[in-house]
Amino acid sequence: MAPQRNALFNAVFDPKVLEQSHHCFHAMVVECADAATKFAKRTNRPVEVWASPKIIYEISVSAYIDIARYKHFHFKDPKNEKSDAVKRAAYFTKWILRLRPLMVIDKERLEDLSPEDDLLALINEDLAVQWSLLSIAQDFSRKDLFLKTQFHSDFLYYLRMREITTDGLLMAYEFLHMSASGGTDNVFMEFPVT
Repeated sequence: MAPQRNALFNAVFDPKVLEQSHHCFHAMVVECADAATKFAKRTNRPVEVWASPKIIYEISVSAYIDIARYKHFHFKDPKNEKSDAVKRAAYFTKWILRLRPLMVIDKERLEDLSPEDDLLALINEDLAVQWSLLSIAQDFSRKDLFLKTQFHSDFLYYLRMREITTDGLLMAYEFLHMSASGGTDNVFMEFPVT
């Protein structure tokens, strides 16, 4: 058992894993800033969105450690084989939802809030979905993918209100990946005209 544990330790703490997570951290900081700006515009309210670089870094490292662990147990050559977009999407969603890097600072009084303000509570779920769709889009050499409005709303609700395991996330993103490969005849995805 000890050799197996040492091999796992070496796989997880491989400098390549830490380098990948560091590179991803920088991309995720940019994406968080972009998501925060877009989110603030969509709400039409005086809100600020704050992103924690420390939490973003922890998300990046934790997701890549999970991916390295998965590769160690399921790949023949884990150091040289690359994980797929579905695994990255699921593990990043898991850690974004667990650590919640974005915080909305609302400048309105409590009595001025309305039922439409539920959107403010879903900012981290939205970030997780957007980050995951970017990962899936790369498999198809696309800049981005979009979920249809109703499905997007339902998916955000399930991410927020339901207990979804990592295996459940893997299945959901596998389904979205298969949907994205199907082209324009799709009930879940919208494809921008290129």
